[in-house]
Amino acid sequence: MREIKKPNLSNKEIINEDKGIHLTLLIDPELNVKIKNTLRAKWVGGDFKYTSFSQVVRVALEEYKNGKLKIVEYGGVGKKQVSVRFPKELLNFYNTIPRGQRSFIINSLLNTYLKKLTK
Repeated sequence: MREIKKPNLSNKEIINEDKGIHLTLLIDPELNVKIKNTLRAKWVGGDFKYTSFSQVVRVALEEYKNGKLKIVEYGGVGKKQVSVRFPKELLNFYNTIPRGQRSFIINSLLNTYLKKLTK
């Protein structure tokens, strides 16, 4: 009978540290579309500071973590699953947010950051 080998988890963790870790967030669909439209408008204008929706999420969360962004309450109706890749230190911060408040805080944070982007 063939021996089943266990994968070397330490190598897998090293690979994930470089690329980041995928998380699925629940984002209001209307807010998702607004951010993507804003990004497209910026790209047409030649501003390529943000390359993807995920990057906007990461930058907004990083600014919130550093205390540079104060969130304004946002009460979106629906939820759409969006996959975002987080680096390990940002993931650790995300995990400190209370579980029941994560979607609310992320949506409020993105709404506030969207207002900052459109100024």
